[in-house]
Amino acid sequence: MTENNKVPIESNNSIQFNHNLTGYIIFWIGQLISLLGSSVVQFTIIWWITVETESEFFLALSTFLGFGPTMLFTPIAGVFVDRWSRKKLIAAVDFSQAVATIGLIYMFMIGIANVWFVLAIITLRGVFQAFHGPAVQAIIPLLVPKEKLSRMNGLDYLFNGVILMVGPLVGALLLNYFILQDVLWLDAITFMIAIIPTIIISIPSVKTSTIVKEKTPFITELSEGIIFIRNQQGLLALLTVFTAANFFMRPLYVLLPLFVKDVHLGGAEELAFLFAIVQAGIIGASMIMSSWKGFENNAHGVALGIFIMYFGFMVCSFAPQGLYPLLILGVFLNGFGLPIANVSSQTIWQKIVPPEKLGRVYSVRLTIAQGSGPIAIILSGILGEFFGIIPVLVASSLFGMLFLGYSWFFTRFRYVEKTVTTVESVSILPVIPESQPISE
Repeated sequence: MTENNKVPIESNNSIQFNHNLTGYIIFWIGQLISLLGSSVVQFTIIWWITVETESEFFLALSTFLGFGPTMLFTPIAGVFVDRWSRKKLIAAVDFSQAVATIGLIYMFMIGIANVWFVLAIITLRGVFQAFHGPAVQAIIPLLVPKEKLSRMNGLDYLFNGVILMVGPLVGALLLNYFILQDVLWLDAITFMIAIIPTIIISIPSVKTSTIVKEKTPFITELSEGIIFIRNQQGLLALLTVFTAANFFMRPLYVLLPLFVKDVHLGGAEELAFLFAIVQAGIIGASMIMSSWKGFENNAHGVALGIFIMYFGFMVCSFAPQGLYPLLILGVFLNGFGLPIANVSSQTIWQKIVPPEKLGRVYSVRLTIAQGSGPIAIILSGILGEFFGIIPVLVASSLFGMLFLGYSWFFTRFRYVEKTVTTVESVSILPVIPESQPISE
């Protein structure tokens, strides 16, 4: 099947499409299968690094190298997502990630793999994700009818939550019977499986009558994503809330393996169980969001979700040593707030952004929202080494809660849906830049 089977229909503001919900569901299932393999392997790699290094710094470095390249290349990738075939791009990235994983397996087989080789592969996968994320997000509004976006986003979080709950548990179980290099095959195989639905579905190409025949300069297209966001009142405030959340909540997930191992005297099973509880919270909230049409003002959903996440973070931070019921409650609340915040935000963006600008705007949005992540990751490791894990977690949760309150009462954040207007044309201005626990 080709990508041009669906004929676009011109409208006043942007391009609309004959949606293909069945095709999207087929594609989505393939991505969920790939996510399962990645979830299992991600847990096993994190625990392997924890045991091999016993270092807060190496835990932070591994997270940074997986996350930093994504942030660095995402703005560039977004332009190419709008220029190239999104379908072919997703298939190529999935294939490349499978090859990278097989390369790491080979290094283990011949006995040359060490923590630095693992970190190198993590970095390479981060580059691939810079292209994969914008491409996947850019096709959703093309295939899913607008009135079903909120519920589809909720379903996505629901099934992602189920898979990410099962993944660490499966990973911990497999580590009892297999070595890391054997577990890695699961990741490579599921990546290859995900390519098949991507190839067989039909994804409409994005072309408009207003696009000139001459090729638009790269820097022009990159700037358009920034300008679009800047010209919408309240969007920068919304992004700032997510930027702060990605900064203040990052230490919990960077330091959690050592928090469990050293502070609460747990092992791989306890860590996997807490990861599963996070996903249980995500599943619970996703079920609500997928069966409900959503908030009348989605800014309320964003604020409520992030408030619940910060509160759960605080519960974890203040939990006495070995008191796992409080840790369980804290991580459950942290997971529960995530779909409420992200589905509400995602719905705002999918309703506002014209299809022909989705790649660029999504890339800029991701870069702004998660741009604080790499800094927070490195600081988590450094501050954890010098001050200890508990003081870092306590300070992060308290400052995060205070910033959310400030944003709600003193910025345009809560009015974002009331003040937003679609920009049909933009001028080119200088590029002035403004992020798993939470994403935008």
